[in-house]
Amino acid sequence: MMKTVNYLVLMVSCILAFFSFAISYEALRNLAASEGINPSALFPLIIDGVIILALIWRLYGNNRDESRIVMGIYVILSIALNAVSHGSILGAIMAAVAPISLFVCSEVAASMLHMKEKKGQLRDEKGRFIKVE
Repeated sequence: MMKTVNYLVLMVSCILAFFSFAISYEALRNLAASEGINPSALFPLIIDGVIILALIWRLYGNNRDESRIVMGIYVILSIALNAVSHGSILGAIMAAVAPISLFVCSEVAASMLHMKEKKGQLRDEKGRFIKVE
């Protein structure tokens, strides 16, 4: 039963992350187009794509602290740019929800994937696996 719940949470987290990415993508694409950045369709991939890359780095890389710093910088950048893409305060707050949601969903997914690690697999303070003998 717990395994099913874990997979369900992971699946919902990934779906919500995808929706959040799509909303953020559109806002960042529109902002890039209005500022004359071409091709504007690639600009959101640079911003939100690095968030996803940092998640993969955190899961499988050597240094989890550096990946969190990079992720944090790009989440803040995405929040700011999403907020700027709207003219009103309410629009800015609503636009900021997408990158925040992307970050939260990716953290939930990372937690669920870490729960799948086999017993005995430990990590040091930098996130590297330690051999248990």
